Amino acid sequence: MNAWIRDFRHASRHLAKRPVTSILAVACLALGIGPATAVFSVVETVLVRPLPFPQPESLMAVWDTNLQQGQTESLMSPSNLIDVRASIGEEFEGLAAYVLNSYTLTGVENPEELNAADVTADFFSVLGAEAVLGRTFAVGDDSAGRTPPVVLSHRLWVRLFNRDAGVLGRTIEMDERPFEIVGIMDDRFATPSSQVGLWVAQPLNARVHRASRYMNAYARLAPGVSIEKAQSALESISVSLEELGPRANVGWRMRLVSLHEQIVGDSRAYLLFLTGAVMTILLIAGLNVAHLILARLSERDGELALLQTLGAASRQLARRLFSESLILVAVGSLGGVLLGAGLMRWITSLETSLPRISEIRFDGPAVAFALGLSLTLAMIFSAIPWLRSLRLRPAEVLKESGQRNLGLTQAKVRTRSILVAAEVALTVVLLVLAGLLLRSFLRVITVDPGFRTENVLVVRLFLDGRDYARAADRHQYYQSLSERLAQLPGVRSVGAVTALPLSPVSNNYDLPYRLTDRPNPPAGQEPQADYRAVTPGYFQTMGIRLMQGRLIDETDRLDSQPVVVINQTMARTLWPNENPIGRFLQIPYSGWSSRQVVGVVDDTRYYGHKAVPKAEMFYPHQQISFAPGGMHIVLNTEPGQISSLADHVRRTMTEVDRNQPPHSVTNMEELTADYVAPDRFASQLLVLLSAVATMLSGFGIYGILAHTVSLRTQEFGVRMALGASSSSLRQQVLRESLPWVLSGLAAGLVLASLASRMTQTLLYQTDPIELSVYVSVAAFLALVAAAAAYLPARRASSLNPICALRSQ
Repeated sequence: MNAWIRDFRHASRHLAKRPVTSILAVACLALGIGPATAVFSVVETVLVRPLPFPQPESLMAVWDTNLQQGQTESLMSPSNLIDVRASIGEEFEGLAAYVLNSYTLTGVENPEELNAADVTADFFSVLGAEAVLGRTFAVGDDSAGRTPPVVLSHRLWVRLFNRDAGVLGRTIEMDERPFEIVGIMDDRFATPSSQVGLWVAQPLNARVHRASRYMNAYARLAPGVSIEKAQSALESISVSLEELGPRANVGWRMRLVSLHEQIVGDSRAYLLFLTGAVMTILLIAGLNVAHLILARLSERDGELALLQTLGAASRQLARRLFSESLILVAVGSLGGVLLGAGLMRWITSLETSLPRISEIRFDGPAVAFALGLSLTLAMIFSAIPWLRSLRLRPAEVLKESGQRNLGLTQAKVRTRSILVAAEVALTVVLLVLAGLLLRSFLRVITVDPGFRTENVLVVRLFLDGRDYARAADRHQYYQSLSERLAQLPGVRSVGAVTALPLSPVSNNYDLPYRLTDRPNPPAGQEPQADYRAVTPGYFQTMGIRLMQGRLIDETDRLDSQPVVVINQTMARTLWPNENPIGRFLQIPYSGWSSRQVVGVVDDTRYYGHKAVPKAEMFYPHQQISFAPGGMHIVLNTEPGQISSLADHVRRTMTEVDRNQPPHSVTNMEELTADYVAPDRFASQLLVLLSAVATMLSGFGIYGILAHTVSLRTQEFGVRMALGASSSSLRQQVLRESLPWVLSGLAAGLVLASLASRMTQTLLYQTDPIELSVYVSVAAFLALVAAAAAYLPARRASSLNPICALRSQ
């Protein structure tokens, strides 16, 4: 221990004598370790850490699929779920279902809309989640005819009841109906969404048509059962469902997906991509520190040789060198941890749809990663001089220590040049990938979605109270509310739709249809299209262009000719090179009665800017006998009026019916921003990492060349004494350094072309070999390298020959 303490003291004094070199090494390590630690925290939480449930590997998401129709992740029909839950065998411990919903808290002075999830009674038991206060649902809680029990989220319990434990057993009124509070969940429970404020036990509706798929399902496998065996069991159940409902179920099969994989989704590719980026930065930082160590070695050969001559053992030299590396790495790691914590807070503050982002913490795993990385780097950086010391011949080194060195050896020059080329190559790869991703993001946000995104206020509303149980009452409410909202100052037009593009929560239905002028297809093979109910003014408000015929208007009522408007994709599919106006089609909700096509509108990218438009059909809300109560009301406003109109809209809705507050008030620009958040997140973070890499590379090139010039001071003095001009010395330094920079650029461009092909799935309408990106990166980095090389060259040309000759 005394020996270690003595070596640490000696190492501290030695590092203090060279403050510039030590500070540069610490800065490089901090810039490398900081981003690596932050991204590791995100990756560990999202990709590696198990879900916070017992035996999370047994939890599965259940999807309905129909490969013939291109449906790979369709929701489940409640009617089918009833039969599936009755048929599952020993392969499953349970199968639960839920659907996102909304309830109005009534019976209070200020009614408000609450985000909720209607769930089966076994929802919590399938997940293995327990209430922190009270209980979760028990068998029979979702039976009809009883007061529905509810479980509150911790956040809602704190906000509404100020942590009052006495709420258990209390009845609250929602939608003018009583609900009994039975439990409070832990503040970390956020399934299926962190936006859900309460869970309501509700029975599955057996009266819903089997073709109406709108429920999510979770399953838990029995202990020891493989996914393959459980999947086989579901295949058999799917076959039996075909016999029970051939029109709705022929060709449909259930598919199991690991719940963890389902939650992670597309973020895996982005996170692995960013992991590669921070590892590249760490490697660049390591190369910089390795150079600094090598530079100091040439000055310490005499010291190491003297220690060996005086009897220092190999392990003593190793301990001394390790002490120096450990101090450097420890200080650099401390700076890296602080930088990583700040970077992680910035990442979590970004507007991103990154899953499990609320779980990300700078905690034990992140600190352990930083410590492990630090020790590894310390061992590597101490091994370099120690291995070199083993090859020293003390007698020869001490004999030559007094001789003057007029230049660097060819081996030293080659080593430094290779370091320059390696740093440049790695930086090129990172900059090219960042440029491609940024170009892809810019193309995503400039895609025409087919609808207006500016100056559109969005109000989401559910009519679930007893006062609006009849379709006629719902029709009347939306008509009256639309008329009142249209009279507000600054409002140009008003419309409503059941499923709004880009909205995370919509009454989105995918329904089969038939054509009256063609033979009916075999059972289960009917084509399908997205179904929307709209009010007059919706298309005008959203700026959706009319391509043929007319739009839905006030004349389309329940007692008039049933009509439908379709989009261009559906028109091209059904009637290529023909006029679709006047044709007829049918859907199950209308009892397969005929509806006339009166208009064709432009395609919209309902599922996001990258999504391919699907077939869509729009029905008049007034002509739907069941009249959906959940609608998105959209208002086209004058520029700059959205913020002020939001309060007016809330006040107007209260005047129409105080028990029907809006579920949410937002705008299309915010919804659009949410959908491009993953691309924006990756672009922002990669641009930041690229800037760090460029800075490290520039510092590295400058440091290597500056140290080379300092070692050649006497050589340059001799050259100047023999008549060499300042400009010739500058040109010589640049001439010797730039070829290696160009070699690094060339190697980096080749590596980038290979790496970009592996990230092609992340790019939108962007060629992995986008010439403009490659040229821009090469030109930019060449300028950075030239600037980094020019400063040492200028220093060499400004030397005083006499002082230079005396320097050694």
